[in-house]
Amino acid sequence: MSLPYLIDDCVYDILQYLQNDGTTLFNCLLVNRFWCKTAIPLLYTNPFVIISKKKYMIISTIILCFNKEEILQLKNQLGINQINNNNNNIDYEEHKPLFEYLKYLEDYNHSKIKSFIIMFINYNLGLSIFTDKMYEDIIPIFHQSILRQSRNIKQLDISLHLFYKQGFKNFNVQNFISNLTKLKSLSLSLDDIINNEIKQEFLGNITNNSLNLSKLIIKLTQTRGSVNSKNTIWENLYKIIQGKNKLKIFKIWNCYSLLNNIILSLEFQKHSLVHIEFIRSNFINVNLKRFNNLYNLEYLIFKSCEGILLNQCEILNFASFKLKELSFIRNRWNDDVTSLMIKYLGESLQRLLIENPTIQLIENISINKNLFIY
Repeated sequence: MSLPYLIDDCVYDILQYLQNDGTTLFNCLLVNRFWCKTAIPLLYTNPFVIISKKKYMIISTIILCFNKEEILQLKNQLGINQINNNNNNIDYEEHKPLFEYLKYLEDYNHSKIKSFIIMFINYNLGLSIFTDKMYEDIIPIFHQSILRQSRNIKQLDISLHLFYKQGFKNFNVQNFISNLTKLKSLSLSLDDIINNEIKQEFLGNITNNSLNLSKLIIKLTQTRGSVNSKNTIWENLYKIIQGKNKLKIFKIWNCYSLLNNIILSLEFQKHSLVHIEFIRSNFINVNLKRFNNLYNLEYLIFKSCEGILLNQCEILNFASFKLKELSFIRNRWNDDVTSLMIKYLGESLQRLLIENPTIQLIENISINKNLFIY
């Protein structure tokens, strides 16, 4: 009697179902060659979400993908002759990876990857590294190698401060950007004042590349005061917002100036933009008229914002969009401002979030049967 046999398509469906269960998927690598070849692309789509006591061991596999120059850089920075990886001393000439693991990576999040690197060095290599050296010299080697080898990234969350590091001195920005053909979500963390050659090249290439982003997040440093609107970094940001096709979601953090230019740039996406979120941003002297043309807007969120006055809100009475959700969280402006915005934008609302609402504010809300207040 022959043993039951699963056809290849069935095996693939099983492994795909297990894609979010990293531990089980790892075990599937040991079944046979076909299971291994099928599971690897699924496992390395986003390996940095693994929940395990030794989740940082994924870094040991990434080191196997280093080229000779990167291995030497890491050894020099760690001050060791050999890198002990799973009880094996890594040597570029002797250890080759079984797969091009990083070409399957679809979700790159610099913060998550950084935490894995730190845990690996501290717990697996047993080294005690000064914080400055860890962040300035060692971690960038890993980031540079991962970005160099990635071909299928769909979600990119990157800090442009990385480009200040020595490890990125010879980084081929143009080649990296050309590999982002599948990118759908881009999150940029950057300093809005300091220019840097590689950072400018990165933003310039993003601007000139026809990426079909559906989601764009910009996280600025918490710097208040005036900013030069002609700054190359800002000009590139405006162009990125204006030039992306079919942008649906936009979020911005810590925008304390030049918000007028940001909103003006968003008008270029009026045919597709459905979700806008402002976090810790200042609306002093900002003209809200540009919002009125965003006729597809459905979700508008303000978190920890300030600076909106009653006279600024009046223009919203002529808004062309029909919101489904409106949120106000820890904002620093008069309750009358919130009340007036709800009055002008609330007719079509299905969900309304108001943190710590006053009785007067609640009384001023015209509640319809479809509105959910929370």
